Parts: sequence; C-alpha cells; structure tokens
Amino acid sequence: MISNEIIKSIKNEFRLGMNGVISTSMRNKGMDYKIIFGLSLPQLRNIAEKYSFNKEVAEILWKEDIRESKLLATMIYPYEEMNIEVAKLWINDIRFTEVADISTMFLFSKFSYADKLIIDNINSEDDNKKYFAMRLFIRLVINKTEINSNIITMVKEAANRYINSDNIAVATIANDIILRLEN
Repeated sequence: MISNEIIKSIKNEFRLGMNGVISTSMRNKGMDYKIIFGLSLPQLRNIAEKYSFNKEVAEILWKEDIRESKLLATMIYPYEEMNIEVAKLWINDIRFTEVADISTMFLFSKFSYADKLIIDNINSEDDNKKYFAMRLFIRLVINKTEINSNIITMVKEAANRYINSDNIAVATIANDIILRLEN
C-alpha cells in the first residue's frame, strides 16, 4: 500500500470510530483542531496495530491539524529513524497536553537523546515546552530509564519554580514530579 492509500484507509477508520459527543466536548474545552473525531486512546492503538511503523505516513499525519492524526503519528513513527532536529520540530508543534502525554509515551521516551530534549525545554518560556519536558521526565522515570543526576536536579529545581504556575497543567505536573522525587 502506498502512503496515500494508507492515509485514506486511516482516515476512513477515524470516520468509522467518530464520537460526536466527545468531539464536541473537546472542542468546547478549547481544543481548536481543524478536525476532532473523538476517538479514544484504545481505538487509536487498535488502528496503529493495523499498520507497520511508517515514517512517511507518520510525517504526513503529524502535519495535519487533526487530533487523531497527531496522536497516531506518534504511535507509528519508527523512533530509531527520528533525529533530534525532527524531534525538536515536532515538539514545537505540540499545543495540547494530551499530545505531550501520548507522544512521550509512544515516541520521545524511546530516544537515546531524550535527556537532551528535557534540557532543551525544561526552562522554556513556553508552557507547552515546560509541560512536555516534565512529562518526558516522568515517562523516563516510569520506564526506569537511567537519568543523569544533573538532569534530575535541573528538573527538580524547575518543578519547584513551576509549582505555583498560573498554568494549571504545568503546576500539576510540577507537583507530580516533586512527589515522585520525594519517594
């Protein structure tokens, strides 16, 4: 199957699984994607399992302003083929915490350079990048990935600064990090 046929097949699966109630709720909560089909994570995982890891298809999906396309792209991108420059471009495109959560779970935490992505984003002025860096850190902790003590210190210091952030997502994840590092 060529990429365009795969994309067409994936979008058909999105339409078949569409949940209008969820889609409307997400839009009402501020998700301003061009299209939101309202698919759940298990539905997206089932779709991802039907397709092989495919860099070209993942890149096409990522460029679309469709919620499910962004999430699925992180599930089917062959992580060993993504270099740090492309990773940084993708991070710049993350506008919602859900994408940060899913992308760190399925893609970014698998990179040998994940720690570099944390360093590059933890002290950003952009709340989305701060959130991403802290979510990636938590994912590495969950995965029991060895993390350099300097990065742990850097993240802990940042979390202590962000605990009172006006951005509730940033403050919440900062609190989560502080709790995890106390244990």
